Amino acid sequence: MRRACQRGFTLLELMIALVLLALIMTVLLSGLRLGANSWDAAEHKVAAVAEREMAMRVVERQLALAMPVMHSAEGEQARLAFEGEPDSVSWVSPLPAHRGGGGVQYMRLALGETDRGRGLVLTWRLFHPDVMDAPAAQVEDAVLLMEGIDGLHLSYFGAPDDPQRLEWRDRWDHSDNLPELVRLELEPADPSEPDLFLVAEPRQGQVYIEMRFPE
Repeated sequence: MRRACQRGFTLLELMIALVLLALIMTVLLSGLRLGANSWDAAEHKVAAVAEREMAMRVVERQLALAMPVMHSAEGEQARLAFEGEPDSVSWVSPLPAHRGGGGVQYMRLALGETDRGRGLVLTWRLFHPDVMDAPAAQVEDAVLLMEGIDGLHLSYFGAPDDPQRLEWRDRWDHSDNLPELVRLELEPADPSEPDLFLVAEPRQGQVYIEMRFPE
C-alpha cells in the first residue's frame, strides 16, 4: 500500500499568508480609526449645537426681560433705554447673580471680539449714573456667546408712533415703548452651516422707571 505523501507550507505560501494577514489588519485598523474619528466629530457637532442652543436661550431670556426704563441726562428729555440697530441692540434687564451680575444691567448684543475669540458678544454694565458714563474697559463685562459667526441682522416689529401701523423695521430708537418682537438672524462663518434665527418678545410694562444721569 502506498503511503500518502505529507507536505507542509512552502516559504512562498507562508509569505503570501502573512501579506494577506497584514492587509486585513490594516483595513481593520483603518476602519476603527475612521469610526473613532466619526464618533469624535459627531460628539463635537452635538456639543457645538448644544452650546449654540444655550446661547440663543440666553439671548431670548434677556430680551424677554427687557424693561421699559426711561433715562435722561440732566436738562434733557427722558427717553427709553432701548436702542435697536440693524447690527446691534441695547436694552435694560436684570442679570442673574450667577452670571456675575445681579441688579439691573445695561446690556448690548453685537458682533465683537473677546479673549476667547470673535463672534456674538453680550456685554453689560450696571445701570447706574456712576457707571454709565465710565470707560467701558473699567465697568463693562463681556461674554462670547457664540463663536464662528460672521453676520448679525436684527429687525423690530411694532408701531412706535401709530398703533395701526404694526410692521417690521430695521431700527428702533428712543421711542416711548418697546418693540413687540425682536428678530435675530445669525450667519455662521462656515457656509455649510445653516443660518440661525430667533424671535424674542420683550416684556411690556405699564410702570416706567426714570433715571436721571448727570451731565
